[in-house]
Amino acid sequence: MGTMVNPIQNQPQISLMPAPECAASAASLSPWIAVSERLPEPEVDVLFYMPAYRCLLLGSFRRASDYVTTDHFLLPNCEIWPLSKVSHWTSLPALPEHR
Repeated sequence: MGTMVNPIQNQPQISLMPAPECAASAASLSPWIAVSERLPEPEVDVLFYMPAYRCLLLGSFRRASDYVTTDHFLLPNCEIWPLSKVSHWTSLPALPEHR
């Protein structure tokens, strides 16, 4: 643990863990899952990310079939994105309580 001085505030700041450990810890807490590690359950809505388009979309994972010959994500408007375009996905957060 080291102590650094913030030149703007002139206040000491405590570094709780070295930067590499901090980055590794943050990565382990991330809700995002690489498609290379694990795929979502089919037909369950998730958020998925396509880095080439810098795009975050809502859709469900679908396996290849007679109709679409590659694994893909299906959007609510029936638009299809091939799995090869997707890098990560995450579960949807819980809905807020409605009273």
